[in-house]
Amino acid sequence: MPTLSSKDGVLFSRKLLFPSEALGRSQIEHWQQIAASETEHEDTGIVARLLRACLDSLALFLQLHDAVSITKRGQNVLRRCHATLKLWGEGHGVWHGKLDQVLERSRHLQQMTLSILNPLCKVLLNGLSKHAASDDANIMQMCNSTAEIYGQTKWLLEGFDEATSDSDSDSDSSGDGIGHGGIKAIVEDIKTYTDCLVDLSTALDCPAVDPIHDDEPSVLNVQQRAAHDYHADLILAKYPKANADLVECLGRASWQRYQRIKQERESNANAQIYAQAHPDSAGKSLVADSEFQDSGLGTSLPSAPPTAYAETVISFMTSNAGGKRIQIPPLSAEAKNGAQFECNACGKYIRATTNRDWSRKHLFLDLRPYTCFYTGCVFSASPFADRQLWSNHLELDHKFGPTWEGIECPLCLEVTKSGKSAILIHFSRHMEDIGLAALPRDVESDADSDADSGTSSDPFPRS
Repeated sequence: MPTLSSKDGVLFSRKLLFPSEALGRSQIEHWQQIAASETEHEDTGIVARLLRACLDSLALFLQLHDAVSITKRGQNVLRRCHATLKLWGEGHGVWHGKLDQVLERSRHLQQMTLSILNPLCKVLLNGLSKHAASDDANIMQMCNSTAEIYGQTKWLLEGFDEATSDSDSDSDSSGDGIGHGGIKAIVEDIKTYTDCLVDLSTALDCPAVDPIHDDEPSVLNVQQRAAHDYHADLILAKYPKANADLVECLGRASWQRYQRIKQERESNANAQIYAQAHPDSAGKSLVADSEFQDSGLGTSLPSAPPTAYAETVISFMTSNAGGKRIQIPPLSAEAKNGAQFECNACGKYIRATTNRDWSRKHLFLDLRPYTCFYTGCVFSASPFADRQLWSNHLELDHKFGPTWEGIECPLCLEVTKSGKSAILIHFSRHMEDIGLAALPRDVESDADSDADSGTSSDPFPRS
């Protein structure tokens, strides 16, 4: 069966029979007239686009079901919801971009609004995908665009606890089959989300503006983006005053670092599996290779059982907006006593008995975080192998030495202290914090679970 697209499990089919008969051409034309008669404005804001998708989907949903599949009461409920959503949008200036502008200055309220509209959109997508399909190109295009805007806003809400609790679990109707019970659940869900949106009107009329809005970049920018833009966003969130070209350059370097570390981690994992499967033929050579690449930290014996390294490197996201340094977790007691643990960067089992050995002599040699922050420099896109080479580059190629006078930092715009040590420490801390963004995202859950077992802390620390 040919399909158009699949978004988060929402599948649209070009051929799907209705309970009674195929969709009549007159019904399709009637729905198209309704959709075309809606207020037309440049609703390019994320809330405007999402609300438009919900209204169009709801209008189509009503046209695709007759009294057999939806009761008279259900039809009345859906029509009232459609009218309510239209009035809500007009009352808050959604179509003119007014509401999106207001919500850009109230991040929490923006997330709350999207966390209602997004699951409403998902409910409508479920209803359309399970109960209706058509060969009509306009209808299929509308379904496809609705699924796209749903996927975009779902991605934007991933870090919002209240949103994910709703959107990830989805509505009760998402698992229902074709029939009266499934339709009834969809109708109830649509009414519930519409009521929630109306209840939010008071807060939208008097929004609480974020006091630090001007110091933080907006992350709700829905557009086609390159892979490195995600890393650039993280850097910009931590250093909002940095030059855009520098952020772009560092974002590309961070993305390349992430890819390199991922490949190295997979390669070492495959080598570990091979060594366990062929202990006689491959074990000795693999051990020797690990010793050579292990930065002088001792042997990496694949056959030795590693200790669980519970304290994993925390995510770059957890402190990207607070100005605080990203802390590398301390070694476990077993590791300090000489036991092996798995490096989160390269995936090797190594030994490091002190935190300095762990970070300076291995982790940062894996990450290679030191790059030139002069965007016109030929070395701006290539990381230096170690801190010393990076220091020599600044001293000789950019004339930092021999005086090493204080200079304005291109990232935080603070003037550094004079002296080689002070300047290098200032810059290297920034580079190392950015470098930690290349670590795998799955270490976050481990770090969070460890933090939960002790004293609770704000996951987004503010200075």
